[in-house]
Formats: sequence, structure tokens, C-alpha cells
Amino acid sequence: MPLWQHLLLELWKRREGRWLHCEEYRELGGVSQAIAQTADIVYHSLSPMEQTQVRNIFVRLTR
Repeated sequence: MPLWQHLLLELWKRREGRWLHCEEYRELGGVSQAIAQTADIVYHSLSPMEQTQVRNIFVRLTR
């Protein structure tokens, strides 16, 4: 559910009036691409030191 919630939030941000459009969903690339785009935005907003820390955390989480 949290993954779909994120996608719906991104769709809501891009809405026109009250309507959500299929084109916006396609542009977001579905759930996985919407999450990847948000992760990239957050990661690139960090300082170089913070990026290194985040990278180390995720390497440890995936081992």
C-alpha cells in the first residue's frame, strides 16, 4: 500500500483541477519509476557527505 500511496500522491501533485489523467500515470512510469524519481530527487538534494552516508546505509541494508 505505501508504494501505491506514493504514486497516487505524485499523481495528485500533477492533477489538473479535480482530475487525474492516464497520461500523467504513464509519464510517471508506474509505481517503481515514481519511487525511483523521488529517490533521485532526494538523493541529489543532499550534500556530498550525506550522499556518502546514505550510499553506505543502503549498501549495508542490501548485504
